[in-house]
Amino acid sequence: MHRQKSQAREKERQQQEKVGQVAALTRLPSSAAYKLLQEHNFRVDMAVDAFFSGHMGGPMDPAVYARKSHGRHSVQQLDKKKLNTLFEQYRDSVSEDKMLAEGISKFLEEVGLDPTSRTVLVLAWKFKAETQCEFKRPEFVDGMVALNCDSIEKLKSKVGQLENEIASADAFKQFYHYAFDFGKTPGQKGMDLDMALAYWNIVLQGKFKFLDLWCQFLQENHKRSIPKDTWSLLLEFARTIDDEMADYDEEGAWPVLMDEFVEWARPMVRSTAV
Repeated sequence: MHRQKSQAREKERQQQEKVGQVAALTRLPSSAAYKLLQEHNFRVDMAVDAFFSGHMGGPMDPAVYARKSHGRHSVQQLDKKKLNTLFEQYRDSVSEDKMLAEGISKFLEEVGLDPTSRTVLVLAWKFKAETQCEFKRPEFVDGMVALNCDSIEKLKSKVGQLENEIASADAFKQFYHYAFDFGKTPGQKGMDLDMALAYWNIVLQGKFKFLDLWCQFLQENHKRSIPKDTWSLLLEFARTIDDEMADYDEEGAWPVLMDEFVEWARPMVRSTAV
């Protein structure tokens, strides 16, 4: 069973890498790149060739292909009245145009999603939700329309593909920046440390080799909230730092907190590398 799960995770990782490659080469959104790969047995070369040949001897327009791959006409045919009725099953008893913690918990349970998973955060991003533990009626309805779903059953059939929406580097960057605004307390400039640690462990899991060390360092040495520039620059740090932190530039435009982290972590990283 463990081996099967590992193989499934590896297959998913490889598919996401391919989606990112196709999205970068064709400038398609991740969901359209995934659809294109599906049509060509996840062969990057065949998918890209098909896109640029346009099946008609010329390159396809990314916007046109994206609309087609999402089933443009079927999206237009979705009944918003049906979606508003669906929202009624989960809305708060007092705030009629809001789905709050209890309703969201019920909604996620029926969709089959773990509330602590990254997929839930991707779903909130697709819904353009502004505040955690809350879906406003327009966010829910418009988000479901964008996903071309008008029922729980349809959404359940698509949740396995949601992670493909952040497969490309650009899409993941947008998602990462969204997580900061979504996770912080409204009205505050920074994100509370405990919340930032929780969100980093969701968003950067498997994408930052020093995530555990970073969290340990903050818990031991930093008792303040996380400003937006530190949150934003950590993604660039995670993408560029080498395995021994040897290429870190102390004179670069990194936050002081990151300088202190490298100074603290580098001896441990190098001792384990020997």
